[in-house]
Amino acid sequence: MYELWMLNSVNGKMADAIYTVEENSKTLAMVTLKAKSDSLHIGLIATAPQAQGKGYGKQLINRTLQVAKTMGLPKVEVPTQYDNKQACGFYEACGFKVASIRNIYHFWL
Repeated sequence: MYELWMLNSVNGKMADAIYTVEENSKTLAMVTLKAKSDSLHIGLIATAPQAQGKGYGKQLINRTLQVAKTMGLPKVEVPTQYDNKQACGFYEACGFKVASIRNIYHFWL
C-alpha cells in the first residue's frame, strides 16, 4: 500500500512536493505535501527505523511549516490514525492539535 502511495506521490497524483533528509545518498526520512485552498496537507511522513530519534521528522515538519508560510497557506493539516500513538505523540510534540476525529470504515469484498 505504501509503495503505491509513494509512486502516486512521486508522479504528482497524490502530492505536490516531496522533501527528504538524505545521508550518504540514502533517504532517511521523507514527507509528502499537497496544497489545498486554505491549507497544506501532510500525506505521509516517515523516518527509517535506524534514523528515528535523530530529529529528522521535526526537521521535515519545520520545512513543511516554512513551505506553508511561503505559499501563504494559514494552516498545516495532517490526517493520521488515532490508534497510531507514536504518530499522534510526534505531531503533538511538534505543536499540532487534534482538530477532529472521524471514523472511516473500509469494507472488503
